[in-house]
Amino acid sequence: MPGRLPHWIDVPCTAQSGTLNTLLTLSESLPKTDSFFTTTVSKLLDTLRTLLGDDAAKLEAHTRVNDRPLEEYLFPTSGQSGWKWDRRRWSADGKVVEVVESLNKVGPAMEAGARDLRGRWAEWGAQPRGKDPTDQPASQPRRS
Repeated sequence: MPGRLPHWIDVPCTAQSGTLNTLLTLSESLPKTDSFFTTTVSKLLDTLRTLLGDDAAKLEAHTRVNDRPLEEYLFPTSGQSGWKWDRRRWSADGKVVEVVESLNKVGPAMEAGARDLRGRWAEWGAQPRGKDPTDQPASQPRRS
């Protein structure tokens, strides 16, 4: 049936959109919210890539949701559960604008976590370390 969501998408349909003015405000703020989260997630992924030395297998292991790859979590095969609306955290009976406001509160915490991770990585990289014993000049014999 056209317009129906697939069976595995569990989005509450009771959320209230509010007035026309609220919808217009949302139409202006949602692209900014989307851009902010896209940028934040991209920064997190770039930091992870750097930390993991661009190793695709390691990156895949660190970007899992409920111990499954993201695509499998979002688009599960038959018989598997996937993404579900967290009704305890994001009220299903509330207003859409309240959900967006809640998301906008979560975003800065995510970005702060990404900044902290990048800062710790930079700090770690700046610390002096002992020489690797395998990096000795060829003229010096290796010590056992």
